[in-house]
Order: sequence, then structure tokens, then C-alpha cells
Amino acid sequence: MKIIKIVIIFLFLLINDLYSQIKLSELMIDPNGDESTDEFVEIFNNSDSTIKITDYYYSDIDDTLSILTFPDSILKAKHYGIILDPDYDTTSGNYSGLIPDSASQFTVGGSGLSLTNSTPKSIRILSENYAIVDSHSTGNPFPNSGYSDERIKYGENNWRTSKSVNGTPGFKNSVSPNDFELTVTIDSCSFFNDKIIGTIKIINTGLNDIKNVDLQVWNDSNFDSTFTSGEFKYSEVINDSLYCGDTSNFNFSLSYQMLGSNQIFTKVTNSTYSIFDSTYKNVIVPLNEKDLLINEFYPRPVKTYSAEYLEIYNNSSYMINLKNLKIADNTSSEIITNDNHILQQDEYFVAVEDSSLWQLFSKPLNWLQLNGLPTQNKYYDLIEIQDDNGTQIDMVDYQSSWDTDDDIAFERLSSLLPSNESSSWAKTDTGSPGFKNNNQLAEYDLSATINDCNYSSDLINFNLTIQNYSQNPSSTFDINYCIDTNLDSNF
Repeated sequence: MKIIKIVIIFLFLLINDLYSQIKLSELMIDPNGDESTDEFVEIFNNSDSTIKITDYYYSDIDDTLSILTFPDSILKAKHYGIILDPDYDTTSGNYSGLIPDSASQFTVGGSGLSLTNSTPKSIRILSENYAIVDSHSTGNPFPNSGYSDERIKYGENNWRTSKSVNGTPGFKNSVSPNDFELTVTIDSCSFFNDKIIGTIKIINTGLNDIKNVDLQVWNDSNFDSTFTSGEFKYSEVINDSLYCGDTSNFNFSLSYQMLGSNQIFTKVTNSTYSIFDSTYKNVIVPLNEKDLLINEFYPRPVKTYSAEYLEIYNNSSYMINLKNLKIADNTSSEIITNDNHILQQDEYFVAVEDSSLWQLFSKPLNWLQLNGLPTQNKYYDLIEIQDDNGTQIDMVDYQSSWDTDDDIAFERLSSLLPSNESSSWAKTDTGSPGFKNNNQLAEYDLSATINDCNYSSDLINFNLTIQNYSQNPSSTFDINYCIDTNLDSNF
């Protein structure tokens, strides 16, 4: 007697476990086609045995309907089944060519599925004894028309709107993870103590455990999403198993070779299953004062084709990304560009009001037209370069005393001279936007002048004045004297 009871209990548990393996997988609540014919319910047999689905019932609280042959009656292990409306056209219906042959097709008795996209409902699959096998409550939220509600994982009752129009009837849901899948995110990223630091999060979003994950993080200075020799990089191989659903965090620290907006790129790879994921995040490496210099400006254009322009010079020892930097005056400011635009060390950039300017000047490689370039007033104004937060990098506050004549450009004499003094600038009627200034002082340039030269007491007497006209100090130099008897200016 005890043996019979044990067998009965075992069979009951086995049947109950089998019932619980039928999972609601997808609901097409608001189809692109006719709602009376094109709704569907997808189920999945998550067991290792074939199950006779026509022994089950479909229930939506209002009705409990038998699941009928259409034309199938069984659902194989690890296979999908589609419960269609009774009036669905299996030859040329909305899902013709989409439902695979491997998917079993069923329908229901009565008036059909009667799904609705206006009132939440509890959709249930019932066993032959009317026990609830699986259920899902709709309307949290309702998908858009033509998109189904898809289950993410069979071990969890979490759902999401399908990524595919008409859903995925009879095959893997578009929102479901793969057997082996990794997701990587950059949780934090900032500039601290002259380094770019941050935290990488790796998540095993697949259905199985994964070992041997290769993590790479690099400062993607050329913005091509590929590691290039010369870019600063952090890498690590994770040999421990990353279990399904688990997360691992890794801290990184990177050097930089560019000021302004930097792109930090990360990639995780597992070669065993040929899977990878990647992402990026931008971080600002701040510019210091005078890293960019106002190098030339043109406040009073009059000639045909002439237009205001502003030349900027990279005075730092790094590349500079001009993205989100600003040009400002006393009343307004304009972002130079919303895109990555790299200015190399010792390189010039020109912001122009009108591109017709290049009919007067040779066009440089590094320029942009700014329709909102702040207007330079004819007699006095402030010109300012700002970072993305509006902090001043360089400034010129020119006055009427600077003699701002028509068609006169102001060229900076030296990057070593203060920006806001008129003596640091030379006026020119030719200009050199995008190129070395015509009046730029040489790096090293000494001038000798002889004054008060006379003959007295059998000696030639004179005063010699040495002047430094260069950008750099000259602490040591030689002076040679001679009498040029053959008048050829050579010793």
C-alpha cells in the first residue's frame, strides 16, 4: 500500500512538473492586421518531453477555451507553439512566411483569443485539471501597434516590447538573451589627479556561465572605436567563471594625449564562444589658461568677399578637441562645433563668418564656418575663447586706441606675449588666416645697431646696441668686430 502511494505521489509530481514547463512566451495584442484574425499567443515547451497541447486550456478571465488542433496537437520539447485566432488565414495571413515550419500551430474554440490593448488582462494557460500552468498580466505597458509583448527569460516572468515588427512568432524572442552573452558598461569615468579614472561593469546576460573574458579599455583619441598603437590602454584577462546573471567590476586608470573631450572605449571578448560587447563614454580633460590662444582677428571687413574671422592657435603640448568649446564676446557665445574636431600641437584653426572669405585668402585645412560667430565690433570689443563650462581660456579686449581700420587684421607677434596688450599685436592689410602670421616674431632674432661712430686719437669709437626681436630670451651671444677694408660686408 505504501509503495502504491509513493508511486502515485511521484507520478503526480512528475505530471505537475511537466505542466509547469509550458511557458507563455509572446502575445500579439495589437496586430498590424485585423484584430479579429491576427492576434496570437506563443507558448514554449521548456521540458524534455513532447506534450499534447490540446489537453490544455486558454483563459483570459472572461473565457476559458479549449486549445484545438490547427493542424497540430502536440508540442515537441524545446519547441515553440503558436495559438492563432480561429479565422486566421494560414495561407496568406499576416505571418505567412514568418512562422517557421518547426513551430506547431494551434487555435482555440469559441470567439477567439480576444486580446485587448485598452484594458489589462491576465492571460493564462491551464492544465487539463484547470490548474494554472503559466500566466501573464498585460498592459505594463501595452506595446505599440504591430509590436508584440515578449518574455525575456523563461525562468523569470519579465516582459518587454518586441524589437521586431510583427513580433517573433515561432522563434527566439528578440528581447531574449543568447545562450552566451556579455554586456559591458562604463559605470563611472572622470578626470582626477592628471589621470582618467573609472569603473567598468561586466555582466553575464546570457543563459550560461562563461570563463576567460578579455577586458580592454583605451583612450580612443582618433574616435575610430579600434585600438591603435600609441593610444593609452588598460587590459585584463578574467579567468574565473562569470556565472549567469553575475556582475564583475573593474577599476581603470589611463593617461591622455588630448585636452577637451576624450572618448574612453571598452570591449569585452570571449573567444571560446566568439562573443563580444563594447561601449564608450566621453570625459573632459580640462584646458588651462593659454592652452588655446587668439592668434589673429579681422574686425572691420569692407572688401568684396571679405568677412570676419578668428584664428586660434594650439599653444599646449597636447592635441586639443574643439568639441563644445566656445567663442564669445560681451553679449553672446557660440559653440565652435558639436562634433569631434582635433587641433594638433602648434596648429591653427580658423572660425569664419562666411566661406566666401577664401576667395581672398588661401584656404587652410583646419577651418569651420560658424553662422553664429559673435560679431567683432568695429572699434572695440571683447573676444574670448571658453571651455564647455564657460571658463576663459584666452581673451582679447581691443579698444579704439588700437586703430582698428577697415580691412586690417591683427596678428599676434608671439605666443609668449600677453594677449590683451596692443603692443603684442601687429596690424596688416594682408592677413594670414590658418597659416603662420606674417608679422610673427622669429624664435631667435638679434639685431645690432652702430651709433655715434667717430675717429679720435687714432681709434675708431662707436656705440653698439643689441636688441632681441625674437620670441625667446638670448642669454648668450657672440660679438665680432672687424674693419671691412674691401667693403664686401664679409670678414
